[in-house]
Amino acid sequence: MDFKQSRNCFEFNDYAIDNHVSDIIAKEESIFIPNLNRNLRRNIVSGLLQSMTQSIFIDLFKVSYAKIKDADPADRIYQSDDCGWTGQIGYDQENAWGASIYTADEDVDIDAAGFYALGKDTKYQIYIAVGADGPNGFAGRTRVADGAVSDSGFYTMTFDTPVSVKKGQSFAVILYISTPGDIHPLAIEMPASSIEEGDVDITDGESYSSNNGLVWDSIEEGAGGNLCLKAYGRVASDDTDAKKD
Repeated sequence: MDFKQSRNCFEFNDYAIDNHVSDIIAKEESIFIPNLNRNLRRNIVSGLLQSMTQSIFIDLFKVSYAKIKDADPADRIYQSDDCGWTGQIGYDQENAWGASIYTADEDVDIDAAGFYALGKDTKYQIYIAVGADGPNGFAGRTRVADGAVSDSGFYTMTFDTPVSVKKGQSFAVILYISTPGDIHPLAIEMPASSIEEGDVDITDGESYSSNNGLVWDSIEEGAGGNLCLKAYGRVASDDTDAKKD
């Protein structure tokens, strides 16, 4: 990847492999990119950026960027796909189920989940199953969000009502997804040719897939990977202390 001064941008010319890049720029600037034939103004927060509302996508035809929010030290992110989307699985049909199990490190209110839509007009349903320590616990799931997205990409969906989980308690985030024309609609992290096998730790998570939401398969055992399905929460506030007179 090289920086092109004439275009004020980075260029990645090896199209034989997939790749992505994130840059941190610590000032506000107006950027003109001739090959896009328009001005783009980006307000960048100075300093280390620890949290973003959504991913930034760049391709040959467009640049889109997201509003950056201040980092909140109280936030919790539960994930097991540090290398991101490197593969996809399914059951030779447009819909599939996926689930990831996590353990709360504090008393938390789980209030959002993040997943990849791998094609246009993807429909989704998100469930939480508190106390689930395996597929047998998925039957007690509660739906917390549903809808559809018009474009492919990574999405973070906020729940109408947060779900409380106690410290040390396991919980499952469960996703039903349907993507027209895609028979492998679940994004997973797995060893790929463009990254070193040792960089992918598939033992750091527990995730499952299903073609009907009833019978579940281990993604680690079946595909050698982890599901790209994140949970976001906020440390539960302690309102039990009585106010002194």
